[in-house]
Amino acid sequence: MISLILFQPKQLIRIYNFVLSKNILFCLLLVIPISGALSQKLVFQNLGVKQGLPATEVYNLFQDKDGYVWVFTEYGIVKHNGSKFIPVCRNLPFKESAIYALAVSRSGELFVANSQARVYQIHQDKAFLVKGLEKHTREIRKLKLPVLNLFLDNQDRLSVTTFQKTYTIPKVLYHVQKTEKTKRFAPLTRIHPLIAFRGGDYPHGKMYVSIQDRFGSVKQLIRRDSIYMSRIVCSEFNGNSYVSFLNEIQLYRKNGSVKRYLFDNGIIKFKIAPNGHVWVGFTNGGLQELDKDLNPLEHYLGNTTVSDILFDDQSGMWVSTIGQGIFYCRNTDNHSYNDVPGLNGQISMLNTINRKLVIGTIAGKLFIREQKKLREIHLNENTTPINDIIEFDGLYFVGTKALTYILDRNFKIIKTIPYNSYTFCKTSAGGLMVITGSAIFEYEKHSKSFKVIKQNKWNRELVERFRGEFFVVIQHGIYRLKKTVSSPDYLRALRDKNVSRIKTDSKKNIWICTKGNGLYKLTPANRLEHYVHLPSQIINDVHFLSDEIALLSTNKGAFVKRLDELRNPSPWKQLLDEEVTRVFPFGDEVFIGASSGLSSITIRKLFRPTNYRLHLASVELYNQKIPFKKLQHLNYKQNDLYFNFNFLAYEEWSQQLNYDLKGPSNLQGQVEGTQIHLQNLSPGKYTLLVYPKVNLAHKNNLVVVTTFYIEPAFWQTTVFLVLMIVIGIVLTILCSWLIMRSRRKKEMKRIQLEKLLAEYRLTALKAQVNPHFMSNSLVAIQELIIRQETSKANQYLAKFSALLRNLLNYSDQSVISLYNELKIIDLYIDLEQLRFSNRFAFIKEVDDNIQLDQLFIPALITQPLIENAIWHGLLPLPEESSPILTISIGMDGNKLRISIGDNGVGRIPKDPNVPKAGAFKESKGMKLIEKRIENLNKLYAPAEGSIKFIDLTDETGKPTGSMVRIYFSLEMLNKLYDERNQERNY
Repeated sequence: MISLILFQPKQLIRIYNFVLSKNILFCLLLVIPISGALSQKLVFQNLGVKQGLPATEVYNLFQDKDGYVWVFTEYGIVKHNGSKFIPVCRNLPFKESAIYALAVSRSGELFVANSQARVYQIHQDKAFLVKGLEKHTREIRKLKLPVLNLFLDNQDRLSVTTFQKTYTIPKVLYHVQKTEKTKRFAPLTRIHPLIAFRGGDYPHGKMYVSIQDRFGSVKQLIRRDSIYMSRIVCSEFNGNSYVSFLNEIQLYRKNGSVKRYLFDNGIIKFKIAPNGHVWVGFTNGGLQELDKDLNPLEHYLGNTTVSDILFDDQSGMWVSTIGQGIFYCRNTDNHSYNDVPGLNGQISMLNTINRKLVIGTIAGKLFIREQKKLREIHLNENTTPINDIIEFDGLYFVGTKALTYILDRNFKIIKTIPYNSYTFCKTSAGGLMVITGSAIFEYEKHSKSFKVIKQNKWNRELVERFRGEFFVVIQHGIYRLKKTVSSPDYLRALRDKNVSRIKTDSKKNIWICTKGNGLYKLTPANRLEHYVHLPSQIINDVHFLSDEIALLSTNKGAFVKRLDELRNPSPWKQLLDEEVTRVFPFGDEVFIGASSGLSSITIRKLFRPTNYRLHLASVELYNQKIPFKKLQHLNYKQNDLYFNFNFLAYEEWSQQLNYDLKGPSNLQGQVEGTQIHLQNLSPGKYTLLVYPKVNLAHKNNLVVVTTFYIEPAFWQTTVFLVLMIVIGIVLTILCSWLIMRSRRKKEMKRIQLEKLLAEYRLTALKAQVNPHFMSNSLVAIQELIIRQETSKANQYLAKFSALLRNLLNYSDQSVISLYNELKIIDLYIDLEQLRFSNRFAFIKEVDDNIQLDQLFIPALITQPLIENAIWHGLLPLPEESSPILTISIGMDGNKLRISIGDNGVGRIPKDPNVPKAGAFKESKGMKLIEKRIENLNKLYAPAEGSIKFIDLTDETGKPTGSMVRIYFSLEMLNKLYDERNQERNY
């Protein structure tokens, strides 16, 4: 088929004036007389700049082999990716982006001609200049002629047509000029069109056009002026050929007959729909639909200028215009009755009586459709919703929310009953049950009156399952009616449910529609089944088509699904996306009653094969697109990826994708939209499987498989891990050796310190039990015996022996309790008092909070200090003085304080000329104590012990004694206590 290119506005005016000069009358609008009551129209959605079009002046439409719909506008080229228009061919200069003609090869290669008479080939969404036409381009531009046609003939020649001439270039010259280099293409293989358009220059300015079929036979020879020839459009359907000339379409039937149809407006484009209907676009005349025999059907889009028509592979229709963008019909199988007064509002009822479709509206209108004709039935200006209609005893009963009407066979009102009627039900006994809001009535034939069967408020629905067994819907659920109203246990799940509709099928199943709880089925065995895999839980109605297909009316739209798949979680197929009250099959159509009015769809199209396509559009990393080839070499940091897909399902209102990621990180999920975000991926090879959430038997064909590889960092490789394990083992061995070595050194140092401490203890013992002390003590005992002071001698001897025994007992121990230390001090001071006849006084002060038996100090550390205070501090005092020795034990913070003081001569000499004696002699015991404390600090670091010497003076600086203070931290004392326990356990 040869495509006709759209003219520029100025060229359209030129053609328009030319045709007027030929005395051909054009009308501004094409009016086709079709009764409004018979109107059944398509619904178009207007797409403009808000939806992504660069301009509302659109020239051409095209769907490529991948399913994308291309749109060529005044200000550039875009294509539809299933949800929006995206710009393409951005490498074209802006002044050359207006495309006037296009041609497609058999393999799907697209060639376009622009406003500058240049021809480009579209490849991977970019435009590349086709060389070999430079001379023709200069000529066309010099004559200021627009390009009208671009086509490939059956000899693989590329031709460009203008008003006056056709320019052709051989196929061998086809090659693409790229920016960096020129790549030559192989000769192109072209499909032979069903109708080939051939033309050439002949004398007298005439051009002859032959129309040929696929076998080359000539069907018609048309002799036209060149300007007419340039606007010829040819097409074929089922062996019939269609040719358009300006405002005329000619039908060449395969039997040889010819039919012509003349329009009032100039034809710009015509297309043959899949069902054989002819669609024609006009200049200022909108869009015209004709059947295959050129009989007029419908008119659309008013007086717009239609530039192109496209039928996509999903039963959608795209119509481009000059100045109003694109008009899109989502499904050409759906038809609307919105133009019929009364049927453009909410539908409340759909039913059949005597092979007639009856339509009731919420506004109280009643219509009958028979043999594709509609007529309205008037009910005395009724304005309340139509609820139901039934034929009984040769009469029609119509129930409304206010009254019940009885009509004769001609639909004339013969009686009005002052009861609102919701449902009519014929009984198996041959009667008629009528459900009103206050009672259930039975219509009696002989009396032609209503008899009350049961009075109940808020009745809504009634169906009969078996003879005499009814189920009635009341306000608070569904109940069984068999002489009396009851609520059996098998209906317990439906109590307090908002039931909107109940129906029976051919198998005596009762289907219960609820608002908020989905769909239930009550089997003949009284087993209640609940269906949860529904597009909505608010169900207005359910209907069945040949016991195989379920038609569902919900607040979210009309849906269809096979009965054997109701428990399957696969999605329902959506027929309409607004609130639907009723879906009803009639004839070869399914009628849909929605909030916006009545529409219909052909039954055979309910499960027609679809041509959905899913493509990986791009991959983004850190908001930047990356080439697909780099997906195999991603580094470890490139693990946060966005995969963008194009789901070309134009008739789908929502887009959902399921994905399955297989690899080191396994993920599954579902996303709304067409973008999948994968983050924090571990290194390794991945396979991503993506498929749309649609109810298709061949949906596996829509699976897009994408592989990518994330290379690990060097520290994530096996070699690195092995190396780290080896280094770890070596470091562990080295650290263990160093720790053991350090422990050995510490142990050796500890042993040495303990040896030193033992030596210091022995040395201190020697210093304490010195020969003078022992000899003086024995001499004192001897003198007491000589003076026959036996009791004192015994007392002295007992204390002396006790002192020696304690000194020897603790000489080999490192610690001693503070209680035992004071006990030794008391023995020693008692001996010194006996020895010196109580010459000095002794004062001992111990803090009440100190538990003497719980604190352990270094053994025998205080005795040398006491001896030094007595001998070098107190004894040198004159006889008339009052010597005092003081021992004070208390706590300074977290330290134990032992203070030993005296009021003796002190350590400062009274006269510089006096030689050092007494307090100024070197005390070996004092040095040993200092050394012991120093070694203890090393042994129990960071615990701390210290000794401090304080010289006491009066206000004039005269010595008044001395004091020694020993401090032990509680940490050291605790360690000494632990050591003492270990020694005892040992």
